[in-house]
Amino acid sequence: MIRDYLLLQDMDVREEFCGNTEPEYNMTAADVQELILHGSMDEWLDCLDFAPEGVLDLIKQLSIELPLTDTRKMDAYKKKTGTDLGKLIQIHAEEIAEEEAAKQEAKERRT
Repeated sequence: MIRDYLLLQDMDVREEFCGNTEPEYNMTAADVQELILHGSMDEWLDCLDFAPEGVLDLIKQLSIELPLTDTRKMDAYKKKTGTDLGKLIQIHAEEIAEEEAAKQEAKERRT
């Protein structure tokens, strides 16, 4: 669990708990956002192959929020994790639309 969900920045501590780590272990939210928006397919596939579970969860979260628009990346994520990002993005967009409609309706009732 430490290796997959905790980012240890101290090299000595990281090596003691996790051993040798891949570069994807060090990815921050900003790095993941850059990968989602501008990363190449090769970078995406490397990340999916070598990133710990915590980074894969962050990819899922940010892909939904931003949202991710590259269907090739969505397909690769689905093959790796079994999670359909396209469907999650669609559900999230529908929830936001419903919230906006409810807010608009509430404003109209007050006036």
